[in-house]
Order: sequence, then C-alpha cells, then structure tokens
Amino acid sequence: MDDPASQEGVPDEDDEDSDDNDLEFEDRMRHLSERAYNRAKEHPEKQKKIIAAIRELDRGDHYISIMTATTLKRAHQFRDLALYLLIAISFVVGMFFYWSRKY
Repeated sequence: MDDPASQEGVPDEDDEDSDDNDLEFEDRMRHLSERAYNRAKEHPEKQKKIIAAIRELDRGDHYISIMTATTLKRAHQFRDLALYLLIAISFVVGMFFYWSRKY
C-alpha cells in the first residue's frame, strides 16, 4: 500500500470534490429513476415492474433505495394531496352538520 502507483486512480477521501460528486451521482440516479417511472406511465406493465424493483430494493439495506425513494413519493404526491383534501372537506362538512343539529 505504500507504493504510490497502487493508489493511482483511487479518490482521496479528504477531497472536497468527492462530496460534490456523490451528491451529483445521487441526483442523477434520482432523476433517472423518476424519468423511467414517468416514461412507463403509458405502459402499466413496465410501471408495475419499476414499482416492484423499487420495493424489492427497499426490503434490503441498499444505498440506491435511498436515491429511488423519491420516485414513488413524487408519483403519488397528487393522489395523496387529493386524499388529504377529501378527508379535510369531509371533516368540515361533518362538523357543520354536527353543529347545525346541535344548535
């Protein structure tokens, strides 16, 4: 290990650019998984495979699962928002009827 030639091409851990490269790589992987998922919207079978692959990664201790976690979260963001709005509106309507009958 003392031979400088053996460390050729190995990034220095103290290198500040290393953190930037890691973040850049994570962003690229996140973007790729989101693009693949969005392109597969026209093909439900392919989309199911992507979802299954992401869920399989989540079952293990894989670093890439952290990068792909936002793919499904963003995909279901509109659905979740609509569900929360429906719950809130139902609550408000229920409270309105409760208070109108009580008084």
